[in-house]
Amino acid sequence: MFASIMARRRREIKPSSPQPACPPRNPPYLEPKTLAFKSLVPYSGFSRETLRPVGRRHLRGHLTRVKHSMPRIIVTQRNGETREIDGKAGISIMENLVANGIDEIAAICGGCCSCATCHVHVDPAWLDKLNERDEDEVDLLSDSEHNRANSRLSCQIELSDALDGIAVTVAPED
Repeated sequence: MFASIMARRRREIKPSSPQPACPPRNPPYLEPKTLAFKSLVPYSGFSRETLRPVGRRHLRGHLTRVKHSMPRIIVTQRNGETREIDGKAGISIMENLVANGIDEIAAICGGCCSCATCHVHVDPAWLDKLNERDEDEVDLLSDSEHNRANSRLSCQIELSDALDGIAVTVAPED
């Protein structure tokens, strides 16, 4: 009896429409002029990396897609070689340097401000654009033989678009 019930159900169930292999490239809720976008995402909650209000259109609630620029970091390594790398805004300079293959940054603590293996000297022209050093950073840098007025731990500097072109020199190893 169970077999006959299952056979009847198989005949009644219609095959569903095939699902697309990949989702559409631009889902409708990401298109700038749709009502669906307004209803799914509040005006103040959009990501600054992908969408920004542009001109007078933002007064009507429409958003326009903006290509996100990558801030540059100019790094002078211990051997004197200078490299310009594209960083990702929103993460620390240390994470950007490690991700771009600067092996001289050991980053043993992973950015917790507890080891000073990410010690860099920031170009003096950029010091006024950085946040102040906190107590832990000052303590760790005071133990270094190569501490200067422009010494910073790169894990404590968050890269932003305002720091595009920042120049840092990897400090000599202690």
